[in-house]
Amino acid sequence: MSTNTGPPLNLTKHDRGENYDIPSTYTFSSDVFNIDSSIKTQKNTIDSNKTSLDSLVNTIFPTNLLYNGGFSIWTRGTSFTDSSAGFTADLWYKSSSAEVLRVSTSGFSNAVSKYALALKSSEVGNTASVANRFDNGRLINRTFTIACYASSNLPNTTRIGVEELVQTSTSLGFTYSQYHSGSSSPERLLVTLTVTNGSFLKIYLLHENPTETLSYSYFWDVTVVEGLFSSPDFIPRPYIEDLVYCRRFYKKIPIVYVDGPLLANKKRTSSTIRALGYMDRFQNNPTVASVNTTALSGPPASYSIIDNSINDYSVTYEVSHTSDVVDHQSNTKFIDVVFESSE
Repeated sequence: MSTNTGPPLNLTKHDRGENYDIPSTYTFSSDVFNIDSSIKTQKNTIDSNKTSLDSLVNTIFPTNLLYNGGFSIWTRGTSFTDSSAGFTADLWYKSSSAEVLRVSTSGFSNAVSKYALALKSSEVGNTASVANRFDNGRLINRTFTIACYASSNLPNTTRIGVEELVQTSTSLGFTYSQYHSGSSSPERLLVTLTVTNGSFLKIYLLHENPTETLSYSYFWDVTVVEGLFSSPDFIPRPYIEDLVYCRRFYKKIPIVYVDGPLLANKKRTSSTIRALGYMDRFQNNPTVASVNTTALSGPPASYSIIDNSINDYSVTYEVSHTSDVVDHQSNTKFIDVVFESSE
């Protein structure tokens, strides 16, 4: 029992109903404190159950942390058979010996994504790979599961690998999945690792030491989730999220300019037409990768970037056009200017 001084807990009425006695003290029974303790216990139980439910929901419907894991964005093209290293599907960088194609997943019964990445080596015995850099804040002591589906008719050739790196060049080693059996049927490849000291990961799709050069390894529905378990069902990121993120590294921007008009029988030997582009935000300091002149029809012309002013990783630009032309009318044209930003 606990005795406290305070406002009245009960009012006692006399028989005549005229006056009230207000006690100077009142008591709380231990039941009041027991009820309070019980409420707190129930709240802690509810909070714990909510945490467990959130974890369960994330297990069943995990958030895919990898951009363009469904191979929906192919800004640079859909076929890469050259012998140089470079980007293929956006964010996926191929080795020099790799040949990469975009293919439909219509032949793979369990595919969620519309496209798969087909990978092979241009030479027998040479490993071909494509890699996607993964950085999701501070990674140390966090556990991730990396999974995808794959198909191949070559055993001991097709698998995924995950490299843990510090900064940009110091490798802390690789963790690999099992190999695809070579049955040509879809099989799930999976890697689980806890980051020890790396600042980012690289996810590799591998076509290793092939015994011939005709067969591809096919990969689709690549997922990175936090935790020890990854749902076998691929949960794609919204297309617009993938697209906006990919454009921070590579973007093709159409510039509009108006050419002409000229007076009849007047020859113009050269001209400079400047088109000011809008501001674009990139991941890092961008460079001009290329200027596409194939949209031009008519007189020969050359184009060059004459202003590429950088401010906080945003860019404005102008295009200089010089040509030898004879009598032509006003014509609006579009030129694709490609900007590329490093990882």
